[in-house]
Amino acid sequence: MRAAAQSLGLNVLIFGASNDREVERAFMEMTDQLVQALIVDNAPIASRSSRTIIALAERFKIPAIYPFLFQARSGGLISYSTVIASYRDVAAQYVARILKGAKPRDLPIQEPSKFALVINLRAAKALGLTIPETLLATADEVIQ
Repeated sequence: MRAAAQSLGLNVLIFGASNDREVERAFMEMTDQLVQALIVDNAPIASRSSRTIIALAERFKIPAIYPFLFQARSGGLISYSTVIASYRDVAAQYVARILKGAKPRDLPIQEPSKFALVINLRAAKALGLTIPETLLATADEVIQ
C-alpha cells in the first residue's frame, strides 16, 4: 500500500486500536493529521468495533473503505471483500476429503476468487460525496 501511495504522491499513516476508546482516539488523531480517507484493515477490531468505526467516520467526515461487506450494508461508505458464501462448497469438499482420510496439510490452499463491491449512497450523501457513475456501474450492490 505504501508503494502504491507513494507512486501517486500520497502519504500513508497507520493508526492502531484494540478497543472502542482507542478507535475514537485514532479518529481524533486522524483529524489532527488532516487525513482525507481511511482504509480499514481486516484486523479483529474492524469487525468487533464496526458500528463505532462507521459512526466516527461519518462524524469526522472521513470517507472509508471497509474489509467486510456487512460494513457498507450497515452504514459504511464502501466495502470490497471476498464473498464468503462462495466458499461454502469448497469448505464442504475439504471436510469430506478430511473425513475420508486426507491430511489437511496435503490439501491445497484456496485463494479467494470472488469479490464484491458494495457502495452505500446514503453514507456518500452524509459525507457530501458524489460517487462517479462509472464506479456505481461496476458495483455489485448499491445501497440507496
